Amino acid sequence: MQNTNINIIREAPRTKNRLPFSRDFLDKTIHERFEYVVSRIPDSVAVNDMGVGYSYEEINSRANYLAREILKHKQSNGDQQNAVGLILGHNVDIVIGILGTLKSGGFFIPIDPALPPNRVSYLIKDSQAKILITNNKYMNLPNQWNIDQKLVINIDDRREDNECENISYPCSSRSVSNLVYTSGSTGNPKGVVYQHRNLLHAAWWWGEIHSLGPGDRVSLISSFSYGGSVLHSIRTLLNGAALYLFDVKVLGLRNLIDWIQLNEITILNASPSTFRQFAPLINKEDSLHSIRFFYTGGETVRKSDVDLFNQHFTKNTILRLGGGMTEALIIACCFLEHGSPLPSLGIPMGYIVPDKEVQIWDENNHPVEEGEIGEIVVKSRFLSAGYWNRPELNQQKFLPDPEGSDAQFYKSGDLGVLSSNGV
Repeated sequence: MQNTNINIIREAPRTKNRLPFSRDFLDKTIHERFEYVVSRIPDSVAVNDMGVGYSYEEINSRANYLAREILKHKQSNGDQQNAVGLILGHNVDIVIGILGTLKSGGFFIPIDPALPPNRVSYLIKDSQAKILITNNKYMNLPNQWNIDQKLVINIDDRREDNECENISYPCSSRSVSNLVYTSGSTGNPKGVVYQHRNLLHAAWWWGEIHSLGPGDRVSLISSFSYGGSVLHSIRTLLNGAALYLFDVKVLGLRNLIDWIQLNEITILNASPSTFRQFAPLINKEDSLHSIRFFYTGGETVRKSDVDLFNQHFTKNTILRLGGGMTEALIIACCFLEHGSPLPSLGIPMGYIVPDKEVQIWDENNHPVEEGEIGEIVVKSRFLSAGYWNRPELNQQKFLPDPEGSDAQFYKSGDLGVLSSNGV
């Protein structure tokens, strides 16, 4: 977050085709907002998986069925644990798994089927998941991992004659929605706790700033085991756009350009490293005119990445940059018009997003003077709820607001500089 003379934009150009999304929804649940979207555009495509479109009504009905199956499973096994592991891969099933779990009052943990057995075992044990949802494709994995079959629900066992009406189960905006596990590069992975209101807030401001709505076709390339993919999918669906799934493991990056053109993707989302791999595959005759903006983040963005963007995308496409952390979600973002000049000092994260405040502290937890280096600290009502079953670490990293509000401070441990213009 540096002070530069770069001309950056706070918001994308506005579009008319948006669904109402008031802040009142921040006090509801993710599935309540989703059901509202279903009521407004039931026949619109919610998810496109390998060329097959699934409407909002169909996704909702399947999620309702799954929620009832989860509740039956809990009742028959006398289990009241709410953690549900999702072993479903990169397809429409995991969207249904997410929504079905939330509708049942539970919270989900996406588990990549390609993970080694010891990592899967750790995630299941640490999260205390007592239910695992899978499909026919991955039904053999629980056996290979020595998981009790009583814990497993096969999402493909659905019967068409079952009740699919919306299900009402006690839940609130402060209920846990999911766990996002860190990489574990410095020890065992830590589960970061998200509540419904975290993801609702992210969907609300994302829709406002990006003018997201029905008519948008949003790509999802990264695995659902990556926390950013879960966030990206939920904010897409809660704004009534269509989520287009591209499975790199099946299709390969060489087919991505054709896929973008065929499906007329309007919002392309890819990490900088993925972008560097597929950008050279774009030929001069390739037209990516459908893309409103290209979002890249989650890793360090280089000047050469912006150069690649200017080289391969049309002037109608805007580059979206930003940054954040798992514990605080996205904290800053901005948009760069095609051909915008870049500062020599590096690429800024952008403007602070709504309802978040970034401060720079010294080693005594006191704010430093403007322009001084210190620890990046984020204040918000919409931070994560902390680390799963790590009370001592939570006391160190998440501090209450001394003024008595329900906001918290998150001490990131990262160094930064804050400028006067919020960039």
